[in-house]
Amino acid sequence: PIIATANQEALTHKERIVRGVLAVVSFLSLVLFAMAIFGYKQNKWLARSRREVRSQNRQLTELNEKLIATNHRRETYMRLFMDISAVYIRKLIEYRKLVSRKIKANQAADLLKTINSYKLAEEEATTFYTRFDRAFIELYPGFVDELNSLLLPESKIAQPSPNSLTTEVRIYALMRLGVTDSQEIATLLFYSTQTIYNYKSSMRARAINRDTFDEDINRLCHVG
Repeated sequence: PIIATANQEALTHKERIVRGVLAVVSFLSLVLFAMAIFGYKQNKWLARSRREVRSQNRQLTELNEKLIATNHRRETYMRLFMDISAVYIRKLIEYRKLVSRKIKANQAADLLKTINSYKLAEEEATTFYTRFDRAFIELYPGFVDELNSLLLPESKIAQPSPNSLTTEVRIYALMRLGVTDSQEIATLLFYSTQTIYNYKSSMRARAINRDTFDEDINRLCHVG
């Protein structure tokens, strides 16, 4: 009986140890499982955060590029304005000197002939066209191609040279810049209002969608 009792107690002790070990192992397993779930969720959160950061970085990059493009356009607008203004200020000074010299020499008739000279108007127009075309093409290099996309296949416009525009394209280039009044366009391009109207009517007749042609012009070369 003493040996049996001792054996029973030893067996009971071992069972308690085994149960304790099993309990500890079970607890540790639960902890490891919980940590695994927590780690999985953390990884998912980190992956989602990385995607959001990458997406925000792309958006910031795109926004920065748009701001750079906008600043470039503003600088080009200002340069065009200053350039043309400087040219006309210089010509006004030259005209003032010419008028003063002719009046002092009593050459009123010769002065009137000079002022009404057709060649003088041609020179003014050529100067404006050259400077305007170069600046506009720098601002909107794809404008002619996008304008052609609005026209019927047989009515496409070809540029005279990489840095120059046709009269038709100049009219719609001004409209793209917000100059929509025909009288104002005529003044800028040294034409009559009727001539501008005729050009616009001719272009609209060649458009794929005539009803929305003018509105479509404003969407050309759009920066989103």
